[in-house]
Amino acid sequence: MRTQYLFSPLSTLKTYLMRNTEATNPKQVLGFFILGFSLMYILIPSIGYQSILPDSAQNLSWGNSWAWSYNRHPPLGTWLINFMSLLFVNNEVATFSASVLCLSTSLLFIFLLTKRYLGSQDAVVACMMSSFCLYYQANFVLQFNQNTIMLPFWIMICYFFDRCIHTNRIQDWIFLALVTAGSILAKYESLLIIFITLIYLLRHFEYKFLFKLVMAMGLTLLILIPHLISVAQHGFLTLEFIHGKVSEDPSHYTLHPHLSYPIKALREQLGHIAPALAILILLIKTKRIHPARNETPKEKWNFLVYLGIAPVCLVILISFIVGLKIQPEWGFPFFSFTVPAIMSYFQLKSRAVLLKPLLFMALLTHSGSLGIYMAANYFSSKYTRTNNPSYMLAQEAQRYWNHFTNKPLRFVAGDENYDYYLAAYLPNRPILLEGYSFRLSPWLDKRELKKQGLMMVIKGCDPIKNHQLKSQFLAQDFKCVEIPLSNKYQQQFTTVTLMVVPPSYSKD
Repeated sequence: MRTQYLFSPLSTLKTYLMRNTEATNPKQVLGFFILGFSLMYILIPSIGYQSILPDSAQNLSWGNSWAWSYNRHPPLGTWLINFMSLLFVNNEVATFSASVLCLSTSLLFIFLLTKRYLGSQDAVVACMMSSFCLYYQANFVLQFNQNTIMLPFWIMICYFFDRCIHTNRIQDWIFLALVTAGSILAKYESLLIIFITLIYLLRHFEYKFLFKLVMAMGLTLLILIPHLISVAQHGFLTLEFIHGKVSEDPSHYTLHPHLSYPIKALREQLGHIAPALAILILLIKTKRIHPARNETPKEKWNFLVYLGIAPVCLVILISFIVGLKIQPEWGFPFFSFTVPAIMSYFQLKSRAVLLKPLLFMALLTHSGSLGIYMAANYFSSKYTRTNNPSYMLAQEAQRYWNHFTNKPLRFVAGDENYDYYLAAYLPNRPILLEGYSFRLSPWLDKRELKKQGLMMVIKGCDPIKNHQLKSQFLAQDFKCVEIPLSNKYQQQFTTVTLMVVPPSYSKD
């Protein structure tokens, strides 16, 4: 009796997965999948982690000062993660919630666009299959950054653009303008998908689109005006950062960048989508997915197929012509519609019995990859990506600051990443002097910093470097401390230097 009771949840799950397969509601399956995906990637890491990854800490630290542009990226990602931080009052929950919100929205709109071409059942299959891409798993979900916030806007541009050219309704053009502006405020890489959709529009242009297209472009520009003004006021720092990323000396890496960089980029990006393609091939081999039978042939080269190949082809072409090195993480949105495009081009259909087993397989795969990733980083001394400072660094810095003044700690600086974590985890949300540079921190008031003082955190305990910084910033004192890092079975420590520039002694 007791054994039967213990195994009853498994029996219930098996019964749910197997019964009434012909009458399965695809939208219900999609709802279960997105709900399971969201809860899994919010609850498990929030319970297991006491720190976040560097890009997330960076965005949290920037958000301590509201701005329409920052020194590396547009502001939307920073705004979102800081809104989540204010909402949940916890950096870990805020980070994972922001990331899951973006990825779940992306999966939803992949389904909505794919449904127009494949129908609900096959769209759900294509959506769940797309989630096997590495960009929807483990490390990429746990690290919120500008690639994360860009992804849903990239996909929503495709969705609303498709609606515009099919319905030409004014509300669709307005939504297209809003998500286009949002995509640029998320990351400038979104200009690629804007260009791709405009190329498609030229091929399918009708004069009835003209007025609404101009209206949408005007609305997009109107929304972007504050950002453009801010970029100019800050000395075009975001453009300078992009230029630095793409203008590295090619000879340092290869003698033939115009050939080697495109090949390397294609290999890396195909590696990210390889799990999804492998599972798709397996389902075709086992005839869970099969070519459509007894149906009128459809146009193969539709918008969905175009979206499946155009982004990666454009980027590879740019890399080939310019000799541009493509960073692996830049490929985040390139393959968003690859699986739907393959199913559309080859007119593949899924069996109704596939939906629930695929749902189970998808949730099992995501939970398994998350568990393996967290376990490897928790128990192995070789993997340190999630092993970062957090609350203990902030507490030690606050105690040291209180030895010198009763004033609140309003400004922080330090070596890269350490300064982000200090700014992100101090409860009073201090403003960051990034890179020890006022030029890189245009949101910062020099006179206010001099009045309020400054806390710095420096990696290691180098006497020469510490005395140089003490002299440069007229610091009163510094000390070297060991800070415990988070998220390890066997606790590890790192040595940092804390340096105090008390109020009224900061250097102009």
